[in-house]
Amino acid sequence: MTWVPILFGVFKVSIVAATFVLCVRSQREGEREDRQRREASRSAAQPSEQP
Repeated sequence: MTWVPILFGVFKVSIVAATFVLCVRSQREGEREDRQRREASRSAAQPSEQP
């Protein structure tokens, strides 16, 4: 029965690792969206040069 704590430990570590990966991914996607919004508002604020 020593495999039960090992199994639960592996399960716990895998859940923590998956949560960490999802948090990092979500953070990076949020930063990317913010950057795109800033660039879009910056380009909309500048008058375009037309000949």
